[in-house]
Amino acid sequence: METAIYKEFTKKSDEELFGFVIEREGSQRRHVAMHILEMRRNEPLQRAAEQSAAAAQSSADTARSALITARWATVAALLSAIAAIIALYHH
Repeated sequence: METAIYKEFTKKSDEELFGFVIEREGSQRRHVAMHILEMRRNEPLQRAAEQSAAAAQSSADTARSALITARWATVAALLSAIAAIIALYHH
């Protein structure tokens, strides 16, 4: 029965659901209405958190790539320095 009520209530507007919130404390319809309203209220927060997590992951990937590039640049600079020292002592 709760599933049927839940499916029916998800189709209702917030205003219609607020009508059930004032029912008695133990009412199943009140409980379902409050749950749906709470989920609707949290949807923007959930989307924002997901977008923030995706942005943080992208930033971490960029930082990781920059670190790898910096390491290869350091290796290239080291090899250039070694080649310069060899060239200096070879002549």
